[in-house]
Amino acid sequence: MSGNRSSLLRKRALRRLSHEQYAAYAALYEQVLAEIPGLTRHQARPRAWTRLRYEFPDRYLELFALEQGGIGTEVPPDIRGKSWQRANARLADLRQAAYRPRYAEFRAQGMASSKAYDRAIAVVRDGNADLFARLLAEEYQLRLAASGAAAPAGDRWSVGGCERAETAIVAAATTCDASAPGGLSEGDSR
Repeated sequence: MSGNRSSLLRKRALRRLSHEQYAAYAALYEQVLAEIPGLTRHQARPRAWTRLRYEFPDRYLELFALEQGGIGTEVPPDIRGKSWQRANARLADLRQAAYRPRYAEFRAQGMASSKAYDRAIAVVRDGNADLFARLLAEEYQLRLAASGAAAPAGDRWSVGGCERAETAIVAAATTCDASAPGGLSEGDSR
């Protein structure tokens, strides 16, 4: 993905987040204006967006993934939930070197397996936000294509996204029925 396109998608995701969380955004915007006198509204807006991004990191990542996949906001809740779980599981598999020690650390503190998983994957997700957003976008495309819902055309600027969405239908039969990542058995090292 080119830098300009990535920047555009990030801005669109931040704009959507600011509309969803308008009260928080308005407060942050006023705070930025108060902290730095002489700042124009055009200079204050991106600073407020950045602060909003750090206040709602998970929702920002979700909106960024939707923008990357060319998907509207009308994703059914069951698809959103399953996609989030699968993207987290894929990230844990891809970043095992970072994930496993954190998981072991939280388990050693006496946390339940599901809580340790959530905490460990949140740390890994924060460190790999771009990768997670890409994985989440792919999961959305896969599940929307498999469900027959208004499947996106994939990546708006390339044919590759469409091909991924079409070939994902075949893979959906195996991945859609995968167990939820939080429900791992005690013997599982994830």
